[in-house]
Amino acid sequence: EAVVQAVKGQTGTVLLSESTPKQELPPQLYDLTTLQRDANRLLNFTAQKTLKVAQSLYETHKAITYPRTDSRYLPNDMLGPAKQAMLNLNEPYKALVPGAMPEGKLKYSRRIFDNTKVSDHHAILPTTKKTDVDKLPPDEKRLFDLIARRLLAAFYPAHTYDALKVVTGAGGHTFRTTGRSVTETGWKKVYEGIE
Repeated sequence: EAVVQAVKGQTGTVLLSESTPKQELPPQLYDLTTLQRDANRLLNFTAQKTLKVAQSLYETHKAITYPRTDSRYLPNDMLGPAKQAMLNLNEPYKALVPGAMPEGKLKYSRRIFDNTKVSDHHAILPTTKKTDVDKLPPDEKRLFDLIARRLLAAFYPAHTYDALKVVTGAGGHTFRTTGRSVTETGWKKVYEGIE
């Protein structure tokens, strides 16, 4: 309250203003553990429920690849199948595909493709089979959504922003204000309006 009284009616002076460019790289593809973690945080699924729903997507609906994997990478020869899986996604994902495949090409990245980080099974992704998402049961639809969006996001460019810091002086006191100004939405576009 004393500080409020000291600065009330005072004109602030900007003592320092900094802008630092930063970036957040796209997320990696899902392994079972990270899928369970996100499904718990975003869908309120337990780890067991996530596994059960993922197994249903894999066995019954043939909509995703083998879910019991500890790898977040794809083998180097999976560029074609990853591209085909993306192209076979229907709405609402189809509108997001061009951002992941500029000029119709899927870019090779060591953050995604690495033979040395794949053992028995690669990262979880939608299969190349066309899946009518609207015909999936509700839980399967929600989990498939996470997996499809993660595949797209992994190929999007980085999210870039300026980290802002302003120090203002008024009435003998200093105040620090921080924020960010987005310069390129990048991979976060895939998640707009859902998180």
